[in-house]
Amino acid sequence: MYLRGIILAGGCSSRMGENKLMLKLGENTIISRVIENAKASKIEEVVLVYGKYDVDTDIIKIYNPDYELGMSTSIKRGLEGFDGDGVMLILGDMPFVSTEIINRLYDEFSVSNKNIAAPIYKRKRGNPVIIGKKYFQELLTNTGDKGARDIIKNNAYDVELIEVRNDGIFVDIDDKESYKTLEA
Repeated sequence: MYLRGIILAGGCSSRMGENKLMLKLGENTIISRVIENAKASKIEEVVLVYGKYDVDTDIIKIYNPDYELGMSTSIKRGLEGFDGDGVMLILGDMPFVSTEIINRLYDEFSVSNKNIAAPIYKRKRGNPVIIGKKYFQELLTNTGDKGARDIIKNNAYDVELIEVRNDGIFVDIDDKESYKTLEA
């Protein structure tokens, strides 16, 4: 199996009013935590798609000039030239998605006969998700500010739900209030 982790860091941080990915969370920035967790995982290849704000990192970076048109454009950029078995869509503002969670998804997807994998905690679905090659064309035809939600909803029979042990799969940082809460 060969997976590409696509870290989606192309947003405008409009609700935050500043580049939220560069805010400190402990000793690191939000985005550096996300990158380090992905790099330490079993994923064979990790790329970062950025837009308005560049990110200083040693992984492959892909600029998305269409970032203002929504997340779907960053996913398309992250898929360019990739012919592996699947992609893990990792949100750049979710620093509590641990390497352990990423590896659990990877392991379960690799032995599953399903083409989509998503984590759940207390019966609620979260992120990141793995989308198998079967659905790459649908990802490429997506438009607007959406990821794989519709693909998952429309193909529920083909989704492996994977129980994880913490709520890091829900915790994103969208505004100053959510950042202050996490900082505390």
